[in-house]
Amino acid sequence: MSISILVVEDSDADFLLIERQLRKSGLPIRTMRVASGEALAVALPASSWDLVLTDFNVPGLDFYEGLRLIQERLPDRPVILVSGALGEERAVELLKAGVWDFVLKDNLTRLLPAVMRAFNEAGERRRRVAAEGALRESEARHRIALDAAELGTWRHDIATDRFDMDERCQRHFGLGGPVAQLADVMSCLDPADAARMREVMRAAYAAAGAENGGYAAECRVVIANAPERWLSIRARVHFEGGEDRRRATLAVGTSLDITALREAQRSLQTQQARLEEQVLARTAELRQAEARSRLILDSSADGLIGVDAGGRGTFVNRAACHLLGYAADELVGHNVHRIVHHVRPDGAPCTDESCDSCALAACPMLVAIRDGRDARVDNDEFWCADDRVIPVIYTVRPMIEDGRPLGAVISFFDISERKRLEQERIEQSRHAELLSRKLVSVQEEERRRLAASLHDRTSPNLAAIKLNLSTIFDTLPLESDVRLEMLLEDTRGLLDDTNASIREISTDMRPTVLDYAGLKTAVEGYAHQFSRRTGIPVRVDIGPLDRSSSPETETVLFRIVQEALTNCAKHANAGQVEIVLGYDGPRLCLTIADDGSGFDTEDLGSPAGAAGLGLLTMRERAEFAGGHFRIDSQPGRGTRIDVEI
Repeated sequence: MSISILVVEDSDADFLLIERQLRKSGLPIRTMRVASGEALAVALPASSWDLVLTDFNVPGLDFYEGLRLIQERLPDRPVILVSGALGEERAVELLKAGVWDFVLKDNLTRLLPAVMRAFNEAGERRRRVAAEGALRESEARHRIALDAAELGTWRHDIATDRFDMDERCQRHFGLGGPVAQLADVMSCLDPADAARMREVMRAAYAAAGAENGGYAAECRVVIANAPERWLSIRARVHFEGGEDRRRATLAVGTSLDITALREAQRSLQTQQARLEEQVLARTAELRQAEARSRLILDSSADGLIGVDAGGRGTFVNRAACHLLGYAADELVGHNVHRIVHHVRPDGAPCTDESCDSCALAACPMLVAIRDGRDARVDNDEFWCADDRVIPVIYTVRPMIEDGRPLGAVISFFDISERKRLEQERIEQSRHAELLSRKLVSVQEEERRRLAASLHDRTSPNLAAIKLNLSTIFDTLPLESDVRLEMLLEDTRGLLDDTNASIREISTDMRPTVLDYAGLKTAVEGYAHQFSRRTGIPVRVDIGPLDRSSSPETETVLFRIVQEALTNCAKHANAGQVEIVLGYDGPRLCLTIADDGSGFDTEDLGSPAGAAGLGLLTMRERAEFAGGHFRIDSQPGRGTRIDVEI
């Protein structure tokens, strides 16, 4: 316990004497001295003081004004006067003014007892005032509670059957005064309820062994020309006498009008019965809707699996069970992803997070379920109950409520048959490609054979015929017919022209330079021959072709150059042609461009598209060789052909 004391004293010596007396108690006492009215006004609100010691005569401070200020700021704190001699009249006056005690400066031995007595009395007074205030507050709350609860109070003297009531209780029973007999009260009740109330009261009054007995009951008040009213009665019974002779002497209780509550209960029961009927009807409708939904789900040929936000199965249709080989209860309530999609086709685990260190992408199914996003995967695999793996296409559609994902529906179907057909198509396409390449190879071989035959058989014969004609011409007599000479000369010209045509045809069918000099020399030679024949300049830019390319690839590119230049001569009306050939990384690239009239590429293949057949032939040659063919042309802006193999 510590005591805070404010000392109003102008003398330093007197303050030291007062402080020394207080320290003798051994208690933690905090003191502060003020010596003026201004200092007192500042000190009072600055700290919480337990009491005030003050001198009567402080220069510059009127004692009564200072006392008023102390009582105003600290209304329940003791004020002890420590001063010189005082007369009896002055002492009485000061006590009336509010001073608690007097201590003379020449007898400070009384100071500590006076301080402790005042401190204790002030604390006791504060506690008593607080208790009285709490009691008054409790009584006020009790009255407010009774009024708020609309409770009536009553008192039953069991020996005399006297029944005392407050005004509200009188209204409850319909009685006209505060005092009645129990029989009068019972006469206001429904006869059956009155008989039951008497039995309840008799049992409670007879329970002499109870420390404080009591009872509670509900009854109906029946008054002529007034609606029926329900009351709730609660009572506490008091007993007197020893253990062998205890008897009930008094019952005190309350009454509460519960008519509105009873009506509300009846209304609630009616509404509850109606609600139960509606619930039953709605439940039946929901079951029918669920049955229809189940029928729709089971009628779907696609597998359907519903999952919650945690990935646990909520429903599964018949197709999903059939495709995966699981029973419905093996998927519902379990983590579906861990069962059917835990491993990727390459054996890597499926997770919902990407792995930078191993270049593993996050599983689209898990990410879609977690983030509430749509997802579609066109080529994946699901695991079946018998450890089979089936190829599937699956989609994930989230179920969103208030912007929050509640789960998702996973739909999938088995694409094993599609995969089989796709594989067959690929094999057939590969077989057709091999056949096409074989056909091209056979065609080229046949061209080579025909070109060789023309060169090896026809050209020597023509040369021999020409030699024979020259011999015949030389053996003619000088007087021979001029017309015969002209005919022989014309025949030799025809032979020369035929021989040139055969060489040109042989070159077109299979230029021998392609076989012994390579693609670059063959293209340059053919471009030079084309320019000489058509008068259209051709610029050739061929980079180093030091990489080994197959004869088939070189043949395809040469034939495309032939076909492109032929189309240019027939249709383009070009002033110049440019051929660029070279490697771009691992790809061998060919570009043929002209500045001719161009055409609309949408007309390819139509009767109006005169160049369509040649272009389609070039495209087929490039694709047969495993390459790509692209053409860009617009009317009036020339044509560009790009081939990559």
